[in-house]
Amino acid sequence: MSIEWPLVFYTLLGGLALGLFGAVAIAEWTGTCRRICLRGAITSLVILALSGIVSVFHLGHPERIFNALVANIQSSIAQEMLLMGLTGLALLVYIYLAWKKYAAKTRRITAIVGLALAVLLLFVLANSYVLPSRPAWNTWLLAALFFASAAVLGLLSMWVWAIVGKEDADIQARLNLATLVALVVQAGVVAAYVLYLWWQVEASPARLLTGDLAVVFWLGMVVIGLAVPIAVTAWLRSAGKKAGPVLPLVAISLVGALAGGVVTRAVLFLIGSRVALF
Repeated sequence: MSIEWPLVFYTLLGGLALGLFGAVAIAEWTGTCRRICLRGAITSLVILALSGIVSVFHLGHPERIFNALVANIQSSIAQEMLLMGLTGLALLVYIYLAWKKYAAKTRRITAIVGLALAVLLLFVLANSYVLPSRPAWNTWLLAALFFASAAVLGLLSMWVWAIVGKEDADIQARLNLATLVALVVQAGVVAAYVLYLWWQVEASPARLLTGDLAVVFWLGMVVIGLAVPIAVTAWLRSAGKKAGPVLPLVAISLVGALAGGVVTRAVLFLIGSRVALF
């Protein structure tokens, strides 16, 4: 299969936006949302809009995109458009409430509604990759991988805003721990997917581990996308206040996770087996 780059960046940016909104919603509900939630929500809305723009480049006739809502509301494109619009609307409402400093209860209700919509949208995005006709894509581990990636990207972005906004040390420590846990979970999902390929799909795991995709897999996915962010995050947690300038290191982790996300999605296209014959 050839790499569909618009879909790669569409799902990556969508995961980043939805993961960041999820982090904002959780922070709102746990009462740790002080200086950074409004900034995080605005960033999430901008990136979500950018992901929608990128998705249009995958269509042969972008001018007909809204016909999907009328012609077939059950299609994945129509569901993505509808959920993206609703999630964007929830983000706008939350941003307005946070900007005007409405009561915490009102903000929390809006945040949880938006979080539910974000989870549904991320599920629809991930579900588009689960195809029984392609053995390498015939597993819900792909959906788990998308969710883990979104959590990592969202938490790292929230952590960057916490540093820039000079949030309390305890909030930054919580984000540090949550990010480390999310990265370990993501690494576990990647390992589980490789095992799935080993047992279910002939030749695909060999291509990743020792074949033509080995360099891309080990360097892009494992080292840059996982090992570097995990090492940096773990070191920052153990070093504590002795770590020195934290922002450059967290930014490196975020860039690594983004690069790993691009490589992961590209590799999924490259290992996609031919469509089964019927």
